[in-house]
Amino acid sequence: MTTTLITGINGQLAGLIAGVLARQSDLRVIGIDRKPPEHAIAGVEFHRSDMRGRSLRTVLQATAAEVVLHLAQVGEEQAVPSHEVAVRGNVLATMELLGACVAVDVRRVVLRSSTLVYGARHDLPLFLGESTPLRTTGVGDLPHDYVEVERFADDFSDKHADLGITVLRCARLVGAGVSSPLVRYLRQRTPFTILGFDPLIQVLHPDDAALAFVLAVLTPDVAGAFNLAADQPLTLSHAIRLAGGQPLPLAGPLFRTASLLGGVLPAGALPSDTAFLRYPCIADTRRAHDRLGWAPQHSAEDALRELAPQQARAVSAKE
Repeated sequence: MTTTLITGINGQLAGLIAGVLARQSDLRVIGIDRKPPEHAIAGVEFHRSDMRGRSLRTVLQATAAEVVLHLAQVGEEQAVPSHEVAVRGNVLATMELLGACVAVDVRRVVLRSSTLVYGARHDLPLFLGESTPLRTTGVGDLPHDYVEVERFADDFSDKHADLGITVLRCARLVGAGVSSPLVRYLRQRTPFTILGFDPLIQVLHPDDAALAFVLAVLTPDVAGAFNLAADQPLTLSHAIRLAGGQPLPLAGPLFRTASLLGGVLPAGALPSDTAFLRYPCIADTRRAHDRLGWAPQHSAEDALRELAPQQARAVSAKE
């Protein structure tokens, strides 16, 4: 029986993955977090941990975990109060986790990342493969943290070949009950956009993201990076309307000062750096299809409609 440990078990995505893995007869599933989940997950053992280096090593030794899924990222399901908190929770915590895994002979680690690690620029090709150089446009945001994590993981893998590292680059999660940077942006009645720009974007339903993580655990000898996204990209303005909102374009110089307009755009309300509101960042998902046998079951439009009020859903379904 293989023991799989999931960090950040209180998160929605972690809970979905744990629930599916716990139904596998040959897996023992353990979840760790700073406090127990509000609702226990059938078949999942809980161990309390502050997810720092020494605490991680102790729980990994005690459980004899062989595979670790790292889903304790800061800034995905909840906004963070500062850049320092994000760096501590994302970059440094991942470094400590990988070090603890090597110390106790964990065989494989699956890390969550984002398709936004490719950045957004006018000169990028339409579909970006996993070999595309990583480059973000903002400093101090979540995609930048993911780039730092991936660069460290890549160097770490070169030095510790016995530890297999798989990185799942998820498009922005969207669906009923999801809290993500993009969802928090789309929940506004009139999300600000940049006048003259309407980039293609990709989204991913949490059920499809969970399936990919499950397949990464169950598929032997799989390592490296995999892009995950719903099959059809769509324009930002269309995404806003599907979610029940109406885009409000602002001229570029005004956009950066929108947060001063009576608090209409509070800190953290944008889905990412403003470059992603100008230019597309579209990932090629063929490697996940071919190597993991993964295929999304939810279209981008269906995922976005789950955000809309019931009346707006009926209207968008007729369009």
